[in-house]
Amino acid sequence: MGDPHSATVTILATSREGLRLADEQLWPVPSLDTHGGADSSAAALFVERAQAVAPTFALSGTNHAGAVAEVCRRLDGIHWPSSWRRRECNP
Repeated sequence: MGDPHSATVTILATSREGLRLADEQLWPVPSLDTHGGADSSAAALFVERAQAVAPTFALSGTNHAGAVAEVCRRLDGIHWPSSWRRRECNP
């Protein structure tokens, strides 16, 4: 099969657990706080990232605040999914 190493290919894989691969580097990233609901650090990141693509996005009304808090809670306050979810926000 040839040499399993490549000088031109780099792979960035993210997961909650190590993959136990040779040369694997683990960089633990703690989850953001979700206990404050819409006032949590996870919700603040969600809003910041949402406003980057939809500048008028705001947590106006109980429904938006509750929905954002629920999304953050279900994602366990993890940074990456919170960033990806912003693409689904409507201004």
